[in-house]
Amino acid sequence: MNNSNINIAELRGIIKLCSEATIGLSDLTEEIHQRILSPSFIPKNPISNTASKITSTIYKGIKLSTKIASASIDNSLGFINQHIGITPSFNDKNDYLSILNGIIGDHLQKTDNSLAIPMHLKVGEKLLTLETNELKKIIPNPKNKILLMVHGLCMNDSKWTRENHNHGSKIAEELEYDVVYLNYNSGLHISTNGQKLNNTLESLVALWPVSIKEISIIGHSMGGLVSRSAIRYGQKQKSKWLKSLKNIAFLGTPHLGAPLEKLGNHVNHILDSFMITKPIAKLAKLRSDGIKDLRYGNIVDADWKKKENSQQKANEKTIVQLPKNINCFSIAANISKENNLKTRLVGDGLVQISSALGQSRNKHNCLNFKENNTAIIYNTNHNELLNNLEVYGKLKDWFNN
Repeated sequence: MNNSNINIAELRGIIKLCSEATIGLSDLTEEIHQRILSPSFIPKNPISNTASKITSTIYKGIKLSTKIASASIDNSLGFINQHIGITPSFNDKNDYLSILNGIIGDHLQKTDNSLAIPMHLKVGEKLLTLETNELKKIIPNPKNKILLMVHGLCMNDSKWTRENHNHGSKIAEELEYDVVYLNYNSGLHISTNGQKLNNTLESLVALWPVSIKEISIIGHSMGGLVSRSAIRYGQKQKSKWLKSLKNIAFLGTPHLGAPLEKLGNHVNHILDSFMITKPIAKLAKLRSDGIKDLRYGNIVDADWKKKENSQQKANEKTIVQLPKNINCFSIAANISKENNLKTRLVGDGLVQISSALGQSRNKHNCLNFKENNTAIIYNTNHNELLNNLEVYGKLKDWFNN
């Protein structure tokens, strides 16, 4: 369990989010209420018009009261923060914030909510400030090899440690890396985080106290897509950090998309098809841009700027092949001990084996990993990839060659 403190700014962010949620839910409820009072197939009449006006007035009162209460609490907390400086205790803050960012992180970013997680690097428990002198303080004896760990959706750097095992720290110890952990808002578009990571790595390499000989990356789930996106934008900008990139390993990464998000989008289209359920469809659309990108494994801006994510079709995805001159590895998990069509479709419970290994019937979509650079780990689910010793053995062997 992590014991952290939540500051006043974050508490104000929570109050703001609760206020926005209450108002949004009131709008949704009012819309359903109005559709019941005045169905489109029944002509309007004086009674229904009067009922509609009364309903509208009630909901306006609820939303106004919410805004006044929220503003009052926010002003009080602002005064406390400025004059008293109280910091209440809150357990597992980082985990809750990571989940919240994964689900609605795009909304937090758009509304300048202090709960939005800014992209940052950590070494152990210490925040890595991108200034040469600060880097020297945090890493007094820097190595010339960096191992970057990129977490998945709704997660953070602490999730790399499971049952007292951490792939990153073990590999760093065995193969003499400095292990660096990335934290980011996983609710943002994958391509947005990819561009931010490209810029972050460019700064890290420029400020690293010694000349960097090698960079290796391990990305879990969405983290693998963010890493591929960073490489893509780094290639476009001819970023210097790519010259040091030697290895990248993907653990349960949905290169070709995730079935649960595809199902969610299909259900949303059904809800949106009927007048009475249209308001509910709006609620279903609240999932973050990052989650929507997982439908087809989008890693570039073009995939979501052309049209809304929910309208995108599989054949409209931009195919980004694996980078050349970099060792690319991929590990898929199978929750079953057996290897057959049914278990391959289920995969690790979240990502199908074919998606994790970049395999498709359409050769144009295949990522073409080298045969010796892939593995399937049986009797293992999506998150168990993080502490599976067979996975660790594969990563160690691959990075050591």
